[in-house]
Amino acid sequence: MKILILTAALLAQCTPGAGLDDRPAEAPNIVLIVMDTVRSDHLGCYGYERNTSPRIDAFANSATRYLNSVAASPWTIPSHASMFTGEPPYAHGAHTFEVDKPVNNVNPLARDHVTLAEALREEGYQAGAFVANAGFLALDWQLDQGFDTYHVEFVWSDKLNEHVFSWLNRVDRPFFLFVNYIDAHRPYNTRPRPDLIDPPAVTDDGQLLDRLIGEVLPGERDASSGLVGQVIDQYDTGIANLDENIGELLDRLSRSGLDDDTVIIITSDHGEYFGEHRLVEHSKDVYQEALNVPLLIRSAGQQRARVVDTPVVSYDLPRLIASELTVELEERLAPLFPSVPGEHPIVSENYFTRFPDLFNPRWGHRFQRIRRAVFDWPFKLIQSSDGRSELYALDDDPTEANNLIDAKTKVAKRLAETLDRYLQAQGQPMTEPNRIPIAPDLRKKLEALGYLEP
Repeated sequence: MKILILTAALLAQCTPGAGLDDRPAEAPNIVLIVMDTVRSDHLGCYGYERNTSPRIDAFANSATRYLNSVAASPWTIPSHASMFTGEPPYAHGAHTFEVDKPVNNVNPLARDHVTLAEALREEGYQAGAFVANAGFLALDWQLDQGFDTYHVEFVWSDKLNEHVFSWLNRVDRPFFLFVNYIDAHRPYNTRPRPDLIDPPAVTDDGQLLDRLIGEVLPGERDASSGLVGQVIDQYDTGIANLDENIGELLDRLSRSGLDDDTVIIITSDHGEYFGEHRLVEHSKDVYQEALNVPLLIRSAGQQRARVVDTPVVSYDLPRLIASELTVELEERLAPLFPSVPGEHPIVSENYFTRFPDLFNPRWGHRFQRIRRAVFDWPFKLIQSSDGRSELYALDDDPTEANNLIDAKTKVAKRLAETLDRYLQAQGQPMTEPNRIPIAPDLRKKLEALGYLEP
């Protein structure tokens, strides 16, 4: 049974968010912006040289920027479920599972989990979601729990903003707004931006990406640099188009006089591979290209930039948001979302992969395993169910090219024990798949996003 807030509880410890002396007196609005598929190293505020993100970079100048932000999983459903429930994929169960034939192998989020939207609605918030990932954020996957409005439509960010702005005109009490933009996800929004790339990126509905997949995913050779560069041009153009319309949303909030009364979060659910580790797109492994995600949080009324190097993961987000609210609100939300940054291991997980890749005759053999990454900066252990575990020192080896599993056995053993203890503390994972049929309309949406073959 799903249990919501019944009694207030005292905080055990302050979380890294707004200082207690800076808390708003009244419940602030909350805007959570998820840039689907955006890896942090393709944004200017995280060091990218190409000017993909001027509006986000300007936002970072008056926000808190988390340097070590990690996705709980390298793809949409488990990562969003973690952001909404405050739980790792192991605990919430909304992830892929092993199957012996090519059928849907994705669990939806079970209805007995308490989500951030549900908890905030109990506190009087009006909760609205506007979602462009019509494939794996569709209603079928049950991530709508707690939202009064849950609008799903595969459109680029400018069109999605039209629905967001209309909703903002109608809200009449503190609100929680969740926006998922998909411009940087296949097929990439390549609307030309001459100020970014000249000549403009190719618009081809995923043909270059498919060529890259064919070259790389069999795992036998690296991709040609020219092809990788063309695909990255498409991706960066998608980020630039997204950045422009995030700026439009920020301007809309400012014109409405909401700046001092709104907590704004900009993050991503996962990154993207462009041939690194002989991988393409996402969902297939737990290397940093798919896990390093931006996290920017601007407190209500914040005017100066802050930088936080405390490692955080997707399932810390509900508690981080709670720490930005009134003291009384955080006291009530804390028992529901106990994951406090700095007080637990950072763990990312990937269970096999989705069935079209799992059963592909050319590369399915590469993904017949569960992969988990556990971090103790600068070290990262990847524990693999097929026995091919890996250890990296990310400060010296950010591209994870030098596996230290045999050279630093004590570090690997310590991290493996940390991971085991953490998983045991989460309780028993879901063992019976909660498989749902893929309806014809959902299949079309998944095909449009490249998740299924037409």
